[in-house]
Amino acid sequence: MVFPRGNVVIDGTLSGYYGGAGKYVCAATCPLHELAGHLLAHPF
Repeated sequence: MVFPRGNVVIDGTLSGYYGGAGKYVCAATCPLHELAGHLLAHPF
């Protein structure tokens, strides 16, 4: 299981924090412009 916890944008990079299996704390990062471009190109 993955439990989303929060997001923050710093210098154009989106960092998403989440917990995994009730045991781990993790972070994933992505340039915000790449995420926005992908979402606009693939709305569904």
